[in-house]
Amino acid sequence: MPARHRGANPPAFNSAVVARRVCFTLDRPELSRTLVRLACPRKLPTVLSAEEVARLLAATACLNHRAAPTIASQALTVGDIDSQRMLIRLERGKGGPSRQAVPSPDLLGLLRAWWQEGHRQGVMRPGGWLFPGQHPDNPITTRQLHCVVQAAARATSIAGRDKPPIQENIP
Repeated sequence: MPARHRGANPPAFNSAVVARRVCFTLDRPELSRTLVRLACPRKLPTVLSAEEVARLLAATACLNHRAAPTIASQALTVGDIDSQRMLIRLERGKGGPSRQAVPSPDLLGLLRAWWQEGHRQGVMRPGGWLFPGQHPDNPITTRQLHCVVQAAARATSIAGRDKPPIQENIP
């Protein structure tokens, strides 16, 4: 009987197959060829609607928390924003090469507002990070950014499509 009929999930089954292959290759390499791994189904990520994204960003606590998820890149310096040419330089983009992105006028306005507020609060350093972390010498971490988005999602009751909405326990 195949493992999927016995309740084993594909990652657990594949781990067992790899372990057995290692053992069999020592004594009997012909047996290792008969062990076949299961295909792991890949789930598509949940995509929010434009209205849900607007609600999510509106629920953030401060301007920094609204601007950082909007641009979705935490390792930006102030010098990476070229407002004259309407460009954002992404140094360590996905896959490694540097890229340039064209921000919308709304995003550029939000980034300007955050820049002014960050200077007023004293968290922005000359030539420093656009979104400083807990220590101003380091950028905001992906963990911090994730916590901001999760808190906003809880505040607006936005949940994934495959999960029921988050409800508070009210007696």
